[in-house]
Amino acid sequence: MIAFSKFVEVCSLLLAACYSYQTVYMIVALLPAKWFNKRSNSPFSAPELHSFAVLIAARNEESVLPELIRTINSQTYPAEHVKIFVIADNCTDGTAAAARRAGAVVYERQNCAQIGKGHAINSLLTSIKEEFSWANFDAYLVIDADNLLEPDFIEQMNVTFSEGHDIITSYRNTKNYGPGWIAACNSLWFIREAKYLNIARKRLHTSCAVSGTGFLFSQRLLCEMGGWHFNCLTEDIEFISWAVANGYSATICEKAVLYDEQPTKFLQSWRQRKRWARGAMQVMRSQGGGLVRAVFKKHSFAAFDMLMATFPIVLFSNFIVCINIVALVFALFYLDYSVIEFMQTVGWALISGGLIFFLMGFFATITEWKKIRANPFIKILTVFTFPLFMLSYTPITFAAILSKTEWKPIVHNQCKTLEEVSEKKGA
Repeated sequence: MIAFSKFVEVCSLLLAACYSYQTVYMIVALLPAKWFNKRSNSPFSAPELHSFAVLIAARNEESVLPELIRTINSQTYPAEHVKIFVIADNCTDGTAAAARRAGAVVYERQNCAQIGKGHAINSLLTSIKEEFSWANFDAYLVIDADNLLEPDFIEQMNVTFSEGHDIITSYRNTKNYGPGWIAACNSLWFIREAKYLNIARKRLHTSCAVSGTGFLFSQRLLCEMGGWHFNCLTEDIEFISWAVANGYSATICEKAVLYDEQPTKFLQSWRQRKRWARGAMQVMRSQGGGLVRAVFKKHSFAAFDMLMATFPIVLFSNFIVCINIVALVFALFYLDYSVIEFMQTVGWALISGGLIFFLMGFFATITEWKKIRANPFIKILTVFTFPLFMLSYTPITFAAILSKTEWKPIVHNQCKTLEEVSEKKGA
């Protein structure tokens, strides 16, 4: 039993060592941005005006899609350089008609065999290639149908794109931080990801990650990929993992802000995060080998970082569950290991994990206070509910292994305007 305890201790230390570098990320993110800006003696010149294709995969989104398109049509960037494309994917409502009325180029797709956003995006890109040619656009923006864009979103993305980046992500904020602790905690996770992961990565000149929406890839990269071949349950993670394993790097344009809608019910969040966990397993099967080779053959820290962002989500959460099950068996059937000792082990694990997640939420809330669209009470309350939300990932990932997980759409009904969201600025 002593050997078993030592084994658990070694595994815990290994997990801590794997994630220790993120402490550096937190410190870097808190330092003044000017310390990391490149100084140049060359005179300032306006960035080149590039052409953008906005890709929107929508499934039964007629209530929210028109408002997104309105924020795209209201951009400060010249409208003649932006084209909006919508793929109405397996829709049973008026999504296609609503998108056409709003001025988008719309394609409709009915395919019950190939379900998911990845398949929809690939179908949309194939249609664009056939009717318009990929060469007509310098870059492609992936935006979810429930999003809202700040007026200068594309303008800011163009500034960063003009610096020569092939993959760019944005600052992902939320339009429904207030209604319920589930939506608020989900939102805080993405705000923290932008501030304490991607902005830090950018400052340290390593690759950022993309997360579902609000990211851009260049025409050059699209042509090299030959289309969008990322069709697992988390196609965004599969894409960035492939890119990093093959020597590409992503950056973040933190001035480009969008607002996403988060699930408000725990069951919705459970299904969504279960899909993410299952998708992480699929990514490890398809891209894990390439990332490992990049770590050892190319000495790529970015590849290691992507591994840590994906692999431990599945492995360590469920490893801890299995360890605790084994410990409980010892507690019940062996005299030298009591149930009390088992409870102490589990208790300390929960307390230490909860404290770490509390600090994550606390720093993200304090530093991003003015960017969070919610009243002060909701902001403070979310700091305390965030640890519970994050600890629930353990049973969720365990369930993802034991049960079949399929892609299911999240119902979006937060039909807010950008003006309504912005009213809470600085609250």
